[in-house]
Amino acid sequence: SMKQIKLDYYDKLKSDKKEYVMSTFDYLPEEVYPDILKILCCSEIMNLAERYLKTQPVLGDIMVYTNFPRSDLLVEGSKMWHRDTSVYHKFEVYINLSDININSGPFYTCKSENTSRFTVTYYKGSGWADGMRFNDSDLSKYCGEDVNLSLTSNIGGVGSCVYLDSGFNYHKGGHTTQGTRTVMRITYQATIHSSGLGFNFNDSFKNFLLKSQ
Repeated sequence: SMKQIKLDYYDKLKSDKKEYVMSTFDYLPEEVYPDILKILCCSEIMNLAERYLKTQPVLGDIMVYTNFPRSDLLVEGSKMWHRDTSVYHKFEVYINLSDININSGPFYTCKSENTSRFTVTYYKGSGWADGMRFNDSDLSKYCGEDVNLSLTSNIGGVGSCVYLDSGFNYHKGGHTTQGTRTVMRITYQATIHSSGLGFNFNDSFKNFLLKSQ
């Protein structure tokens, strides 16, 4: 329940005062597992994934996480525009599990004009090197002058979704200032890249998937 999630979050704050997001897959009741399976096998999502990956998609991972209101924290890290250097040719779907508005720290993605890929992760102190993470004011450098035409967000009700390749599309999100934001992130990848899957969901859901085959 959200009550227990909040209690556990405030407990985490005792050891990390800058915590603003928490994995919440383990809080899902087993009764919703069949509904998650229906989403995973949704023909519309699978067709989009296959069209993008150019091959039969396989499940890469599922994550559920909740962001908490922390207007006191800086806009940094994943809350700035970036691309994921550890991701190569994956199809990702973000599905709202709560209503999301402008104050919820919505997820934004932008169609990039720069088709080059980051192949090396560069660090500068404890953060990303210049150009790797940037603010709204620099977005046009990477997504073109008509940047508003290229933007997509997950602002909307429960069930609203956006999809992207986070290694190719610039994206940001999570600076929640009011309420909470809960999102499910599903990753599909090409069959040829499926040798080393590292699922983040629990054994209970893994066993459910195995029994459902």
